[in-house]
Amino acid sequence: NALLNRMPHAHCARQLQFDSATQTWSLSDATADADATAEADATADVTASSTVAGTTAGANAFAFNAHEASAGGGKHSFRCPGAVPLACARKGGVLHRAGATEAVIELARISGLPPVGVHATLPASGLDALRDAAARWGLTYASTADLVAYQRRHTVTVEKCGPPARMPTKFGLFMAHCYRSKIDGVEHIALVKSDSEDLDTPFCKSRAALVRAHSECCTGDVFGSLRCDCGPQLEQALKSIDADGYGVLLYLRGQEGRGIGLGAKIHAYSLQERGLDTMDANTELGLPVDSREYGTGAQILTDLGIRDMRLISNNPKKFFGLTGFGLRIVERVPSHIAPNPENLAYLKTKEERMGHLLDLDPLLSAAAPLGSNGQPKAARPENGVSARSNGRREPSEANGAGWEANGVDSEEE
Repeated sequence: NALLNRMPHAHCARQLQFDSATQTWSLSDATADADATAEADATADVTASSTVAGTTAGANAFAFNAHEASAGGGKHSFRCPGAVPLACARKGGVLHRAGATEAVIELARISGLPPVGVHATLPASGLDALRDAAARWGLTYASTADLVAYQRRHTVTVEKCGPPARMPTKFGLFMAHCYRSKIDGVEHIALVKSDSEDLDTPFCKSRAALVRAHSECCTGDVFGSLRCDCGPQLEQALKSIDADGYGVLLYLRGQEGRGIGLGAKIHAYSLQERGLDTMDANTELGLPVDSREYGTGAQILTDLGIRDMRLISNNPKKFFGLTGFGLRIVERVPSHIAPNPENLAYLKTKEERMGHLLDLDPLLSAAAPLGSNGQPKAARPENGVSARSNGRREPSEANGAGWEANGVDSEEE
């Protein structure tokens, strides 16, 4: 009775009933009509979480019954001792929710098996425990992260929002292509520079395009924050692509603060003011150092017709994240700009602890002396910024393009 009282309802909203005489679980048909549609879209997997005292069949018997059900018996009745919660995998699988329920169903689908499975919990947690168990029993193993990466490489998860449109900017004329993720609904934009008459697929396979995959950064790209270096690097990439005449600036939204979000990023800034670096601040908040994925970006580039690319990046992680779907990086193009006092410690952390290829020492040696506002102390720097004694900056008469802040690489890099 205690087990039955704790027994959850199936996610498909049917009531689970247990017949103690036959040791059989069944789903009542009381709400069969109401949730017929939901059940058609959902895939049930079954978890054997405990056994009834006095039985000897255990999980092995339940796994056999689950196999029989998947072979044609249906999932409405399972013989099993113990409490058996039923769960439905979310539509979209591990790309929508990287949970154990979704993982076991995805693994079954990939293997060409019926979409039903049994998952168990090891007495000890962690990847080391999994490796030990696999070695002991001669099993092949993989992590949920491996499964997510596989699915991102083999499942189309983006769609175009509509036709492209002209995007005149202060850096040059581009064609704007907007894409939407089928997984989370986030929209991304690609600014394309190409002389191709094919607007939908502006790139050809025989020529390597200059590519910059830039992660969204509200504080740097919009407000010109000197704590990061996103804005200057974004502008430098647009200038380079316009000058090259054959490339794309891919702006990936939803990746603020290396994927932790704007609020958490500001919180991490406050911890950095207390002495933590950018990595330890994220860890202190219980967040990953870098949770971004580039499978979405790789699919967008592929849809634009890109196969070979010259990647503007200092981040080795991007080299691996953007090589799916037939893409190949034929050249890495560095993106180096002199640091300022506000982001120097941050950049050193990226170089020393995160493996970014910043090459800071030559940049620091060649850089002009910087003031506390991150701007060169010279009255009129080459980028068209004039510095007044009161610290305000305004456009020079030479270009009138607006002020720019010096920086290095992107914080989201």
